[in-house]
Amino acid sequence: MPLLSSDSKDRMRSAMVRVSENIQGYESYLRNDVLPRSEPRFAYGRERFDKMLKLMGLEMNATELIRLVEDFLARSRTLMGRVASKLVPSGDWKEALRKINEDRPRDWPEALRLCKETVHQLRALTSERGVAALPPTDNLEILETPDYWRHVSRFLASYLHPPPFHRDQTGRFYITPITDPRMLRSRADIYLTCLHETYPGHHLHLAWSNANPSLARKLFSNLPLTEGWAHYMEEYWITQIAPDPKMELVFLQHAMRRAARAILCAKLHMEQLTIGQAAEFLVDEVGLEPKVAESEARMYALNPFQYLSHFAGKQSILKLKDEAKQVMGGKHTDRVFHDTLLRSGRGVSFKILRDIFREALSV
Repeated sequence: MPLLSSDSKDRMRSAMVRVSENIQGYESYLRNDVLPRSEPRFAYGRERFDKMLKLMGLEMNATELIRLVEDFLARSRTLMGRVASKLVPSGDWKEALRKINEDRPRDWPEALRLCKETVHQLRALTSERGVAALPPTDNLEILETPDYWRHVSRFLASYLHPPPFHRDQTGRFYITPITDPRMLRSRADIYLTCLHETYPGHHLHLAWSNANPSLARKLFSNLPLTEGWAHYMEEYWITQIAPDPKMELVFLQHAMRRAARAILCAKLHMEQLTIGQAAEFLVDEVGLEPKVAESEARMYALNPFQYLSHFAGKQSILKLKDEAKQVMGGKHTDRVFHDTLLRSGRGVSFKILRDIFREALSV
């Protein structure tokens, strides 16, 4: 990259000064104008919450979302006990998870090798088992998270997809180094994280999205579709492609946490729960540590629609899949469903996706 000229440096310094002044002015406006006339309430309220769900393209209101979560949590609790009984004599899912968590890499270099091997295996199986077609441009790098980003990606990993119009269409899977061996994730957890972020999760979906010829579908994103796809693929993989009780139990724990996020986001913003009560729910029902639970509950109050997208998106994809099966009958295959969804891009609502499937099935 060429060095900046003196003129360019001067213009950049001038721009930085203006930006800094504007930020300070905005901070002053919030502190001195907005804050004195604000109420100490964060909740959207039922009407605005339902409107936001509609604007996100989700075909459900808050009451329907809560009912879906309650049904899912009830079924998952029973299923967790059933799966746990395959791993420990007591059938206690918390005991089984503790046993799974003991099986972890010895150190960071082994964890990094495991991530790379897992991604390679997942890519191969995605193609070999007919889960979905690989995109025409399929480049993925696996890198350590840069120092400046580690405070953001502090848990294990994150995926950064390439800009849709950039010449370099390489996706980047960043893995955050962990020096304390006690903090390393279990092998099952690492496997599911790699699956969610790369193949057949986010990387596969977003690489296909960038290959879409539609300008709008390249530029815009449907968050429940993006997060729902990766979450749907976790469940599909551990039930249809590589069944394993350890993986299934860890997935169910993740799925219950995401379902809990959805119901708590709805109830917090309809003022049916306090933040403290939401944190207690996460401790009692999902098994989170109290400090983690309180932090999570506060995030749901701040940005509910980010956190409910995994569950609501997965449920919307499953509903769409059931509808496609009914129309196609014996001609339906998972591969056709997955390829049609992937080739439709990430910037479409579920309503438009339904039209896309109808058109594809009529050909």
